Amino acid sequence: NDAPVISGTPATTAVEDAAYSFTPTVSDVDAGDTQTFSISNKPTWATFSTSTGGLTGTPVQADIGTTSGIVISVADAANATVSLAAFNLTVSNTNDAPVIIGTPATTVAEDSSYSFIPTVSDVDAGDTQTFSINIKPSWATFSTSTGGLTGTPTNADVGTTSGIIISVADSANASDSLVAFNLTVSNTNDAPVITGAPATTAVEDAAYSFTPTVSDVDAGDTQTFSISNKPTWATFSTSTGGLTGTPVQADIGTTSGIVISVADAANALDSLAAFNLRVSNTNDAPIISGTPATTVAEDAAYSFTPIVSDVDAGDTQSFSIRNKPSWATFSTTTGALTGTPINADVGITSGIIISVTDAANATVSLTAFTITVVNTNDAPVISGTPATTAVEDAAYS
Repeated sequence: NDAPVISGTPATTAVEDAAYSFTPTVSDVDAGDTQTFSISNKPTWATFSTSTGGLTGTPVQADIGTTSGIVISVADAANATVSLAAFNLTVSNTNDAPVIIGTPATTVAEDSSYSFIPTVSDVDAGDTQTFSINIKPSWATFSTSTGGLTGTPTNADVGTTSGIIISVADSANASDSLVAFNLTVSNTNDAPVITGAPATTAVEDAAYSFTPTVSDVDAGDTQTFSISNKPTWATFSTSTGGLTGTPVQADIGTTSGIVISVADAANALDSLAAFNLRVSNTNDAPIISGTPATTVAEDAAYSFTPIVSDVDAGDTQSFSIRNKPSWATFSTTTGALTGTPINADVGITSGIIISVTDAANATVSLTAFTITVVNTNDAPVISGTPATTAVEDAAYS
C-alpha cells in the first residue's frame, strides 16, 4: 500500500460575514483506494467534510481572531495517513453599520421645551458614532455626539418644519437614518408669567438643561429672557430662557443666587425664585496617547510605552492589551510592550489594542495597530555524518 498524497495552500485569512472555502487536492497511486479526511483545531465557525477535506464557513463578528495550528489530514483504507502543514486562520473584522431607532414627538407647544434623543446600537464594540441632521428647525439645537434635538420654540416659531431627518454614521462612514418626520410648533396665547423648577445639582461631564415655561396672554407679544449670576460653564438662551451646558472638573462647586427673568415688549418683568446650582464630581477617564512603531526587525529589540494622564488627582491606572504578539511581554503597570522577535516570529500581528483603566473602571484605548516582524537573513545550518571508509569496487555516496 502507498500512502495518499495531499496538497493545497489554504488561505490564512477570512473576512467577517464573507464565505471561506478550502478543499485540498489528494492523489493515491493505489487505484480504487478510499480516503477519509480529518482535522485538528477546526475553527468553531467552520464546517469540515470528512469525505472531501473541505473546510468551509462564514464567520461572524464573534469569531474575529485567530485559530492556530489547524492540521488537515487524509488516511487511506490501510490507515496510511498524510497531512498538510499546520496553518493559522485569522478572521478579520468588517465594519457593521450602526442602527438608529426612536419615535420623535411631531408637535411641540410654543414656549415649551422639546427634546428627542434617538437610541443607537452598534455591534462593533468600541466604534464611535457621529450624528447629523437635515432640515433642522431653526429654534432647535442638535447634538452631533448624541443625536439629541432640543429647544424651546417661541411665538415666532409657530408653524411646521417638514422633512427632518436624523442620521448616524460610524467611523467607517456606514450610516443609518430615522424616517423623515415633520415637527409642528403650535401657537399659545400667553401672559408674561415664568415658571419652572430648575435642578439644583449638575454632574461633572453630564449635560445640564433647564428651560423655564413662559406664558403671555398678549397675542403676538414677544419675550426676552435674562439671567443673573450665570454659571461660567453654562450657556443661556435669551430667546428661550434655557440654561444648558456640560460642566467639567474645573467647575466643581456652587453658583449661588441664580435668577432667570422674562420681560415682554412693554418691559413687564417676572422672575423665578433665586436658586443655587452645585456641580458634583464624577470620575474622568484617563487619557492615553502614543504612536507605537509598526515594524521591527527579527532579532532586534522592540519597545513602546504609552503616555497616560488623568485629571482625577491620585487615581490609579492599570493597563491591558488585546492581540499581544506572542514574542512580546506586556506590563500591566506601565502599558509597555517589549520583546525581541526571532525568525519564527516573522510576519504580522494585527489589531493590537493597548488600553488603560482607572480605579472606577473607566477605560480608554489607543487606536488598534499592527506590528510587522521583518525578516533578516539567518545563516544556513548543515548537518550529516559522512562514512569514513569506502570498499574497493563498491560505490561510495
